[in-house]
Amino acid sequence: MILTAGLLFFTMIIGSIVVDMGLYLRQQQALQNAADAASLAAVQAFFESSASSTSGKETDAVTAANTMAQANGFSVAQGDLSFGYVDPVTTTYDSTVFNTASSNPVFASTGGYDAVLVNVSAGQNKTNSQIPSIFANVFGVSGFSSSAQSVAVYRGGANGVSGLRPFYMCVGAWNEAQSDYGDPTIPEITFYGSTLEVNGTSVTGANNCGAMGPGNWGFADFGEGNGAPALANVIANGWSQEVDAGSNEGVTPGNKINSCQVGDAIQQLISNQTVITVPLYDTSSGNGNNATFHIVGFAGFQVDGYQSHGNNSYIQGHFKKTACVTGCNYTGTSTISGTTSFKLVH
Repeated sequence: MILTAGLLFFTMIIGSIVVDMGLYLRQQQALQNAADAASLAAVQAFFESSASSTSGKETDAVTAANTMAQANGFSVAQGDLSFGYVDPVTTTYDSTVFNTASSNPVFASTGGYDAVLVNVSAGQNKTNSQIPSIFANVFGVSGFSSSAQSVAVYRGGANGVSGLRPFYMCVGAWNEAQSDYGDPTIPEITFYGSTLEVNGTSVTGANNCGAMGPGNWGFADFGEGNGAPALANVIANGWSQEVDAGSNEGVTPGNKINSCQVGDAIQQLISNQTVITVPLYDTSSGNGNNATFHIVGFAGFQVDGYQSHGNNSYIQGHFKKTACVTGCNYTGTSTISGTTSFKLVH
């Protein structure tokens, strides 16, 4: 009897450790996702801020980081962000020199900084002060403290972009919008997966990049896999790896815009008024799983609405700032000169 009771007690301890460790690891991943998304949002806001002072740019970065962190269930404040410099050659984060401002004149307007570090902790969760325990609470352990750190860096003049959202758009739509309106950020763009409309009109030039291929709606596959959960994650948070201009990328087959998970991710972009970066392509080849798209540039895009209704499903919005490599002829005031990318380095 005593032995049985002892074994039962021991089993309970092991079980509590396993369950609580699972909860801890799940929350730790949520923290890291929030930190990655917040740092990418912060560095983009930092460099695209219209503020004249470095402190003003930092304030805009904190606001953007907090908005993205809150979208993931956490929050950050001024003290959770650090602004620093990452060597453009090695692109390696070094904590010992991160806060040393660069003398590179390219970064003169940002105080010599090209990167933003964001810390997110469980203590900043909107509902809990730490990762709560379940079974360990029986033994007086109410929860576990945890945090995640992420560093995102600006890269001007690069050939690739990280943080892309998986919406293929024909470069002709950008050029048609520029040609017809003098500024591609003016007209409303409606993306039906296989076709594009500019202010409600199916313009030939906006659809001259080749078909999506039978069985494909228009979602890119950068390597995340074909499942709806993986696609939804890339829509919500962006693809973490760099995609180069000139590369040929795959497609996610099927009409996954009808997935509830994908729809929720798109709605999150709309609710947060997130300006995302999408790939522009000029040609496509192949069908189904074998379809590929030739990437020639990247454009900012803000999703304003979407509809999930079979073959009539669409995503609607407006082009924003561009980070063009080739194929985009826009030279107006809304463009970022040259190629601009924001990527995770830590």
